[in-house]
Amino acid sequence: MTTTAPATPIVVRKAHAVDRASVSAALAAAFHDDPVFAWIHPELDGRAAKVRFFFDLAVEALAHHEDIWSAGPGTSGAALWVPYGRPPMTDEQGEPVWAGPNDVTMSVRIAAPGVAPERLRALVEAGCRCSPIPNAVERATPLVLRIDVEPA
Repeated sequence: MTTTAPATPIVVRKAHAVDRASVSAALAAAFHDDPVFAWIHPELDGRAAKVRFFFDLAVEALAHHEDIWSAGPGTSGAALWVPYGRPPMTDEQGEPVWAGPNDVTMSVRIAAPGVAPERLRALVEAGCRCSPIPNAVERATPLVLRIDVEPA
């Protein structure tokens, strides 16, 4: 196996306030086609701006942890995280949002002429298993799925 060193060495360094825009841009570019972002913003038109907006907020909210990193020549890569055991945001930035009761009911009403109720129920159940939103909710709190199949 032969390895070749990059023409320009990749340098990883702690990012500073002046690097926030380039860190946000690098993360937005890296996550543009991420399955969750693509599911939330299925249309390509405008997705880049929406993902960039998300990372602008994330970089700003997490900057006080001083754990944002830049990589590359320029900022071709970046990383940021919340150190273990520390709250993501300061009290000035916001407060944790209470998620509600210990269980959540998701109601779905569906009808399709000529489609058997069992098939409609299976469709909704499969959609919930594949969707990142119900999956995330279910990991946080038990999710009760109620499916009402209307007569066609």
